[in-house]
Amino acid sequence: MVYCGVPSKACAYCRGKRTKCDQAVPSCGQCRRAHRVCPGYRDEQSLAFRDETKQVVKKVQAAKAVKSNTAPHGRDIINGFDSVNEPESALVSIDRSASSSPWSLSMPLEEQASCFFFHHFVSDDPSTPIGYAKFLPKIYNFDSAYGSLAGVVTSIGLAGLSNLKSSPETMIIARKKHTAVLRSLNSSLQDPGTAATDATFLTVLLLGLFEMVTCTSPQSLRSWTNHIHGAKAIARIRGREQLQSPLGRQIFSYLRNQLVIDCIQRRLVVPPEIIEWSEYASELETDPGRVRESAMFPILTRLCALRAMRKSETYNDPAVLTIAKSIDADLVEWVDAIPPWLRYTTKTSDDTENVLSGFYHVYPNIWIVGGYNLYRCACILMHELIVHWLDRSSVDDLQQRQSSEAILAKLSAEICASVPCIFGQIAKNGPPNVSYSPKAATGTWVLWPLYLAATMNSATPTTRAWVITQLDRLGRIMGLQQATTLAAVLRTQKELTAWDRFGTRIDEEVNEW
Repeated sequence: MVYCGVPSKACAYCRGKRTKCDQAVPSCGQCRRAHRVCPGYRDEQSLAFRDETKQVVKKVQAAKAVKSNTAPHGRDIINGFDSVNEPESALVSIDRSASSSPWSLSMPLEEQASCFFFHHFVSDDPSTPIGYAKFLPKIYNFDSAYGSLAGVVTSIGLAGLSNLKSSPETMIIARKKHTAVLRSLNSSLQDPGTAATDATFLTVLLLGLFEMVTCTSPQSLRSWTNHIHGAKAIARIRGREQLQSPLGRQIFSYLRNQLVIDCIQRRLVVPPEIIEWSEYASELETDPGRVRESAMFPILTRLCALRAMRKSETYNDPAVLTIAKSIDADLVEWVDAIPPWLRYTTKTSDDTENVLSGFYHVYPNIWIVGGYNLYRCACILMHELIVHWLDRSSVDDLQQRQSSEAILAKLSAEICASVPCIFGQIAKNGPPNVSYSPKAATGTWVLWPLYLAATMNSATPTTRAWVITQLDRLGRIMGLQQATTLAAVLRTQKELTAWDRFGTRIDEEVNEW
């Protein structure tokens, strides 16, 4: 994907005659004066980014043909990536490396960086409610090439390329770009006219993503939290009015998801205004996918409130168990309501390297994996809370304990079963029209679920070792430094406090790494 600059907004006649177009609807002024039918206006988003994949593929294939006249056995080029064709294996593995990707060809480094970002972090599936979907390019097109949003996109792409290529020089450039973004952003925040714009809001959110790509210490986690809360401050400036448009609701939805994850990790209640705005946004929302996604948020806010209660004396109250069971029932109801066309299928495999428990999942598209794993993490934390409460209380509920322990084992296995598709592994003879291209965005959605599966009280050494391997692969293949760092933490058999106590005394935790 190549960024082609901001396209002309004029109609076809005005572009051809190079006359000024007032872009009036349904007909521009020039066409009305000439008594002709105005042809209308182009889709700016589709024009701003040109898909160069086919051209890249042709160049790669031509270069290989000149070099060897024959392609390597069992390999071909699909969408600019090497894909392994092993007809006898249960899984078809599409492993990625920097040398096989389109942006490793000769092009300016910053252009490679923007290609990396949009390939890995922007969904090309309009039905997905998760992630940046298609709203980020729309805002990106109207941001100046020298603006903070364009700068943070480039810095993330540069950092990802640096990780993939093991290039410290590229990381230096990424951090310089990041510093320039912070300076530009500071100026934008001082100006009332730009402080609450979509571009400024998104820039702050993306700064959190930069920390995930470059994470090497608890300071990165702290910075991620600071950026999320900075975005929350901007959301307060924007107020309820930001929810009037579909675009505003999409950006708010992304902030809401990041904020609730932070509250779950640090045992905090969700801010009241976020809850209020979420309810208001749900009333306005008409997109079925976003309605479905939003339905989980009230359940997660109750989970956050219950986890925050663990710090108080009321945690020992028998009502805690009742509330926990109610939240668990609502989570089950949410996942049961997922329509059939968004459900995954389960495949068996004896591939012990890529599959942990003898089975793995095939999803309709990789962009819905995050929603499923958020549900699984919430259920795990819920049932761990139930088991912990039973350990501390005088209530002898053996049936509930056994049920919770079975659910914990099942959910941990399901998180691990969601990983093969993240790496582009698909079932032989699988459903038609299902193919996966590894995306770093989906890699970010399995980082903490995998970490949680490895640090559960019931986690086995086998599970822990397998998770470490997968985290290393995420770092190596997708350029996510946080994955590599989490793998290193698990190897030392130390447990981060991010899910439980992070943020309470963070300065004391710096030496954990």
